[in-house]
Amino acid sequence: MRKILIIFCLCLPIKLLAQQKTGYTIEGNLAGLSDGEKVIMTLITECKDTKADSAIVKNGKFILAGTVPDGPRFYYMSFEKNGKTIRLMINNGEGINIRSSSDITRMKPGFIEELVDVSGSPTNLSWTILATVDQSYRNSLRSVYDGLRKIKDSVGFDPSLVGLLIGQKDYINKAFFHEIYSKDNGPWRTKARLMMLDDSFFPWAHHPAAFSNIYDNLDNEEKNSYYGKLFSSLNDLCASKPFPPFSLPDPNGKLISSADVIGKSKVTLIQFWHTDISGLKQSQEELKIAYQKYHDKGLSIVGVSSDTDTLEWRIRVQAAKFPWPNVSDLKGKDGVAETVYHEGRPRFGWHPVNVLIDTNSKIIAWDVDGIELQWYLWKYIEDKNEAKRSSK
Repeated sequence: MRKILIIFCLCLPIKLLAQQKTGYTIEGNLAGLSDGEKVIMTLITECKDTKADSAIVKNGKFILAGTVPDGPRFYYMSFEKNGKTIRLMINNGEGINIRSSSDITRMKPGFIEELVDVSGSPTNLSWTILATVDQSYRNSLRSVYDGLRKIKDSVGFDPSLVGLLIGQKDYINKAFFHEIYSKDNGPWRTKARLMMLDDSFFPWAHHPAAFSNIYDNLDNEEKNSYYGKLFSSLNDLCASKPFPPFSLPDPNGKLISSADVIGKSKVTLIQFWHTDISGLKQSQEELKIAYQKYHDKGLSIVGVSSDTDTLEWRIRVQAAKFPWPNVSDLKGKDGVAETVYHEGRPRFGWHPVNVLIDTNSKIIAWDVDGIELQWYLWKYIEDKNEAKRSSK
């Protein structure tokens, strides 16, 4: 038996044996793949996806091997000829097998990981389970936003009803983050949970205050991972944290300091926008109404554009006749709007983002509009009880 084992090991490629120890290996056997077809592994990142590896199919089989940088990480495995994709959350030291007896070319285009068998990756198994939990969390938040829309359409602005739903949203966030990231919650201490710290999940959750204590509960390996490092930059953008200041030029070159504006206001609204963004006109018309109502009572607004075309930006600012200052470093995704605030790069459903800041430079709320924005302005400017609390 020992001789057979030695012979078998010698028959394996040296590179593959090394990868099993320090990186990952993926062996696939999927019905429907064509000989010579290319299988491509793409590393998914927040700014630019990167091709990580590729292999050629032979007899319906393929082998991929590589190293996960700062793992665990999220990958797309795509197939050159049939438009199907398998999403994988993997880490180093995992030997992964992907099998399917069904012809994948007959499956609907898109993500097919639920239709194939993936084994050998504890990280990926944990991610698939957490994805179900994540979906329940998102559905709960959607019910809150649906309620806010119903109030707007049928009741109008009722502070008590809106406040009840916003309180429910805070409760959902606290319960979810405690369950997944509590320091003493052993069953959930899986590396796959780091995926929920990514740059798409965070804005969806609207930068909740409950997010801010997660980083301290991560172990050193998690903090040094890709998602741990990403989260360290997002951590400072949670509600209740100090708003990172900026000093940027307006269309005439005059520097506008956010700290100066905030210090002179009860509430400051920073709007991150771009001339090509969806819903821009409607959003800015909404802000003009709020500004007219609350400016004399202490509301200030500053627009921060992530444009790169100077002329286009200036034309938009001039045409809109904003009663508040607008600034930009005109560096797009390389400017402060993205590198500091993560709001300068196109995303799915990209829209203007409003950030509310109190007179002490603390973030009140991130990405609020409509009736929710009305409630925060009412609470921090008109509500006498809140005014007394803020002055203490």
